[in-house]
Amino acid sequence: MFLPDGRHYLLATNFFGQKGVDAIFVGSLDSDEKRFVVEAIGNAAYAAPGYLLFYRDRSLFAQRFQEA
Repeated sequence: MFLPDGRHYLLATNFFGQKGVDAIFVGSLDSDEKRFVVEAIGNAAYAAPGYLLFYRDRSLFAQRFQEA
């Protein structure tokens, strides 16, 4: 999912290579670097004005999120 600036995006994946350790990362079209944001299951969504919505431990979370 792209963030409002059109350059940064959210990525749900398992970069750690461990079973059950899924996470949300933020990346940029300008770089190959990905930054860890939060441990979560499945995709995340950005909700204006500045919240990251994600699912973990059978609960939906809304966490303040500032674009990179």
